[in-house]
Amino acid sequence: VQGALALLAMILTSRIGITGQVRTAAGRESPLTTLTQGLRYVAGAQALREQVLIQVVPVLFLYPYVQFLAFFAVHLHGGPQTYGVLATGAGYGGIIALVILTTMGEIRRKGLVLLASVCVYPVSVACFALSPNLPVAMVFLVINGFCNQIYMTMQSTLFLLSAREDMRGR
Repeated sequence: VQGALALLAMILTSRIGITGQVRTAAGRESPLTTLTQGLRYVAGAQALREQVLIQVVPVLFLYPYVQFLAFFAVHLHGGPQTYGVLATGAGYGGIIALVILTTMGEIRRKGLVLLASVCVYPVSVACFALSPNLPVAMVFLVINGFCNQIYMTMQSTLFLLSAREDMRGR
């Protein structure tokens, strides 16, 4: 299974066209300087500032459910195997999302896709937490992984598209 997933990952990432050269002056500047410049730039750019604020919500309020998967496994009357099954749920959703994203090509309304995934994600986490049995929990975990991957991909893409080329990576 791992070999098949690795092959799938290689095929999907090979579809991503990487063009251009990476230009950097970071070799001449200290990491603290580049970090400070990056933070100042984000603070001064409204679109980037809003994207960073959007990032904070899932990190603080949604991702912690992963640390409680063992609790949910016991709650669903399972043990280590149930925990293992639960731990794979979000991964399956993420793989599905990446397959869809790589086959779609250019997405015109990235902000709308980001907003939809940010809105569905907390609802699916709440539904997972209230799931009465393992199959229902797995459905919501797959949705969690799907929404999380869409959100992360769109957020990273929009952030990089919004930033000046010389500030990327800072």
